[in-house]
Amino acid sequence: MRSHIQIPNGVLKQFRNTESNKVFYLSLKDWKIHAVTSKKLGTADDYYSTDVEELLNKEIETPYLSLANKFLEFFHDDNQHCLQISITEEERLKRFVKIALCRSELARDSVVKNSYTHFLFSDQKKHDLLIESTLASIDKQFSFLNEYKMIALKNTSVTFFVVGQNCVYSIESNNYNCYVVPVSPQIALALLPEEYGGIFLDSQDNCLGYITHSRDVELMNLAALRYEYIFNCSFIAGARKEELTNLQLFIKDHLDVLENDKKQFV
Repeated sequence: MRSHIQIPNGVLKQFRNTESNKVFYLSLKDWKIHAVTSKKLGTADDYYSTDVEELLNKEIETPYLSLANKFLEFFHDDNQHCLQISITEEERLKRFVKIALCRSELARDSVVKNSYTHFLFSDQKKHDLLIESTLASIDKQFSFLNEYKMIALKNTSVTFFVVGQNCVYSIESNNYNCYVVPVSPQIALALLPEEYGGIFLDSQDNCLGYITHSRDVELMNLAALRYEYIFNCSFIAGARKEELTNLQLFIKDHLDVLENDKKQFV
């Protein structure tokens, strides 16, 4: 069975190019831009067992994708003006963020590095155990997110959001650390500290935020690249080549910066 290692197919589908129906991605292995179907990108044979694959689908991915679809529909319908986010929906996003971070290559390597018995298990069993142990202790590990609130971000600029295999990234805004989960080239969900009062928030609805300038989106895309480089060094996906080309040029000129950032986490 072929599994998506970290980012679900349901997320990648939203970043398909409208003409080719494929996802463009910048490989952080060869620095080149490729195109492939969402079903193939970020996958590996027998990465998880059938039981753990079903567990992830039921407990994490399906609830999150249902949430993401709500916002895709909300922003598609111009007649809707009032957005409500329930506690249950906020918990779905937080749970998705927590498990996404623990499915990264950095997390897997850390577990193996600190284990005296890892050599006794197959790679698939190691992956399964990481997921099972994470689900058992996830709330304790990420208790700081309890103080975060969820908002939806609408990108109205001409520049598209991109998404890394890591699914989520952090970015500093108004001196606060915020977590962003891209849903599509124009929509993202974010977790912000309760006291956050940044310029992106709608004065009429504190569940909504708007990104109107391309430079802000470019900075967010750079944050996505940085996080992906640190946690996986795998790929950044997008619906167009333009945004990926800009990131490609950034890597060329700032590879030493990315490497230094990565060393701080290893």
